[in-house]
Amino acid sequence: MAEHQQPLPSGGDNHEDRDINLRGVVWFGVGLGALIFVVSVVLWWLQAYLRAREQSAQTPLVGPAAERPRLPQDLDKIPEPRLQADEPLDLDRLRALEETQLHAYGWIDRADGVVQIPIERAMDLLAKPGALPARAAEKKK
Repeated sequence: MAEHQQPLPSGGDNHEDRDINLRGVVWFGVGLGALIFVVSVVLWWLQAYLRAREQSAQTPLVGPAAERPRLPQDLDKIPEPRLQADEPLDLDRLRALEETQLHAYGWIDRADGVVQIPIERAMDLLAKPGALPARAAEKKK
C-alpha cells in the first residue's frame, strides 16, 4: 500500500509557517498576572473591611456574663454531643457532686431499705471484728 504524503510547503525552509502567536501568548500572560493582582488586592481589602466591621460590632461583655457562658439548667435536654463550655467549672461541679455522695446520708432505694452512708462511717463499721462474714475454720486432718 502506498503511503499518502502531503507535499512540502513551497519555499526552501521545510518547516511549518504557522507557529504559535507569541504576541498573543505574552499578552495572555500579562493579562492573567494583572487579573491575579487585582483579585488579590480586592480580597485583601475585603478581609480588612470585614475584620474591622466584626470588631466594631462586638460589644464587650460585663458582669457575670463575661465570666462564663450561660448553660441551660436542665443539661439532660441538650442533644448529644454536649460540648464543654467551661472545663474547670465542670470539673469543680463533678468533684463537688462526688464529695457530696461520699460524705452524705441518703436513700438509694427507699422501698428496699437501701441507704447511703458516708464512706468514713462505712469503713469504721467494716473494720469492727465480726462485721464481715468469715469462713468456717477448716478441720485439720
